[in-house]
Amino acid sequence: MRRAAVSLLAALAFAACGEEAAAPQGPLVFEKAVDYAAFQPIEGCTGERAKPTYFKCLDPRQLYDAAFSRAQEEGRPLMIVWGFDECPSCMALEKTELSGKKAWTVDRFLKDALTPAQREAALASQDDYRILNLKIDVRRPSGNALAEELGVTAIARERGFDRIRTPFITLTNTETGVLVSQAEREAGARPCNRADEFVLNLVEAGFLPDDPSRERRKC
Repeated sequence: MRRAAVSLLAALAFAACGEEAAAPQGPLVFEKAVDYAAFQPIEGCTGERAKPTYFKCLDPRQLYDAAFSRAQEEGRPLMIVWGFDECPSCMALEKTELSGKKAWTVDRFLKDALTPAQREAALASQDDYRILNLKIDVRRPSGNALAEELGVTAIARERGFDRIRTPFITLTNTETGVLVSQAEREAGARPCNRADEFVLNLVEAGFLPDDPSRERRKC
């Protein structure tokens, strides 16, 4: 993975504890993988919201290829949230952990989500661990076809689902080709909070060392 800029390394320093801010302060863990405005809508596509999150009228293959290329070039994790704008849980995830007032900052993620050993490894590596995030509308035939092609649907079926239950999160290591998802693991149990899910994704994909010293409860 490429070396992070000095500005990012400065952002990784621990922030002093205090009252929760009205909005996240500092760089967010999750960064948009692509500029959606740079893509042309599919001709004849209808039903797009005025301010979409999942962009049902953009070609998911074009979005994925652009996001994958960037992640590969920068040596960064690529997280895809498979969902759709009419999915309440998908929108709740976006408005909380991903980009809302409770979104994870780099400071907070390192301080609260990682073990001391994982935190030291992340800081010592000087790598950019911010996660590139892409949204794909999986209810559109083209989005569903992409999920089938990438093996996401197969993962969902392995979890005992008849289809991809949204929001479904996958994380890809573009250097090794590893694709992982923590959704509904171990006989229906999943991490009790999203922070643990994100950490376990990073461990399984090879971006963080495993550290069993912290119990990450399953619910």
